[in-house]
Amino acid sequence: MNRHFEKYIRLFSHTWLSLTMACLVFSFFVTGCGSDDDDTPPNDPSIIGEIQSKPSLSTLFTALEKYPDLTSTLTSPGTFTVFAPTNQAFDDFLTKIGQTDVNEISEDVLKNVLQYHMVVTATLSTGQLVNGNLKSANNEDIAVAVSADVKLNGVVNIVMPNIEATNGVVHIIDAVLIPPSVLPVFSTIVAIPYFDRDFTTLMAAINAADPTILTTLLGNGPSGKKLTIFAPTNDAFVAAGITTLPDQASLNAMLKYHVIDDEILTDELPTGSTTIPTLDGNLYVTWLSRAPAVPRQTFWQRSPTRPPISRYLHQRMLRSNSCTQP
Repeated sequence: MNRHFEKYIRLFSHTWLSLTMACLVFSFFVTGCGSDDDDTPPNDPSIIGEIQSKPSLSTLFTALEKYPDLTSTLTSPGTFTVFAPTNQAFDDFLTKIGQTDVNEISEDVLKNVLQYHMVVTATLSTGQLVNGNLKSANNEDIAVAVSADVKLNGVVNIVMPNIEATNGVVHIIDAVLIPPSVLPVFSTIVAIPYFDRDFTTLMAAINAADPTILTTLLGNGPSGKKLTIFAPTNDAFVAAGITTLPDQASLNAMLKYHVIDDEILTDELPTGSTTIPTLDGNLYVTWLSRAPAVPRQTFWQRSPTRPPISRYLHQRMLRSNSCTQP
């Protein structure tokens, strides 16, 4: 009798252990094999928490973290609407402005772009969006067109709408929205120094110069052949001893002396020493090196009749190495 009882006990124990293991395996596959973690509820139910919880918005979250006032706003109680560009949207944007990372963008410019994606006066689901303009946090208008789908500024699509948060709603979009105030420089030769944090002094000089200088830089040049800018970095200005911008007449001459009325890549420049006509006289150029690994090399020029800044040039057709001084 006892032997039979012990046999049943062993059988029961073995069966119970097998069932337990099967349940554990089933539980692992149910909880651990989701398609992705975009649907994982955030620990923080605010808009910032929703953005942080989605891997496809990691670039946006990285950018927002640079500005505590923006993250504080989007964490606080309120009625906000955020149009959130995907990582791919940021990659496309960076390519167009000649950068590779959001950390390369001038902080003031990046903040302005981020604020343009925020509406701080209302929580608006896609069903509440109507034809017209929305006032963004940077006080510029976002154009909304509603038909079968919603389009922003005529070209940007909402690809994942109505992600609700405790303080508003997030709509994921497929492109970065460009503020109207920035649009004139976008996709022009000015875009690279405008967006790049290494050229804030150059942009301050352009803004302080006569408005015709910017107008020239935004066009294709007097000949219509496009332009080449020799763009001094912030360090180049410091190396030239310029910590305060000169008067407007000097700025006009200096900036024009850094512009060629034609599109010229460094590979197209002759070796050795040469002169190139600029919008304000001849540029004296000496080629220093042509390393195969760096197809666009830095070179320098020296002109005894020009201001010091003209002696320290940093050529940046796409992205070159550091400025070389004589």
